[in-house]
Amino acid sequence: MYDSMISMTERAIYQQSYTGTPPTRQGNSHPTLFPYNAFETADGHAVIAAFGTNHWTEVCAAMDRDDLADDYPTTADRLEHREFLRAELADWAADRTTDELVAELEGRVPVAPVQNTEDIFDDPHVHARDMLVPVDQPGTDEVVEIAGSPIKMTETPPEPRGRAPLLDEHREEVLDSTNERADAERTADD
Repeated sequence: MYDSMISMTERAIYQQSYTGTPPTRQGNSHPTLFPYNAFETADGHAVIAAFGTNHWTEVCAAMDRDDLADDYPTTADRLEHREFLRAELADWAADRTTDELVAELEGRVPVAPVQNTEDIFDDPHVHARDMLVPVDQPGTDEVVEIAGSPIKMTETPPEPRGRAPLLDEHREEVLDSTNERADAERTADD
């Protein structure tokens, strides 16, 4: 999992490598793309990633604000005026539920709801992709769900090998195999 997280921090990694300086916290916005933010809605949050001009134009059309598309046509314009534009987008988003905002932009602009864990467990896509895997809970009769593997291969589908062991559950088995190896090594040396 740590490897996956490192790969998702690619910008911070190359920034450290190129400049020798650790990046600072940026809040919920991207430092070089706009808009690429989480915006508060009437009932939660949604991320809008409309940093391309075509996407920006679509967001402005959805907002019924073609003037913003005309006044801030380039990436540089939008970055220079990001605070003003963020406030305009925030006002628009606040009047909609997350589902309404996503439905309004989906298919035209990269957009997604910000989910909490309850949302994840209720998401049909998560279940269809086998990203919640039931396993026995060690030491109980309960079954719990753990995160599945994001890597899916047709010939070798990922499946958990079973539950995590209890403390010392396999102690004798491990010690016996260690002793057998030691005995075999002594016999080979003789």
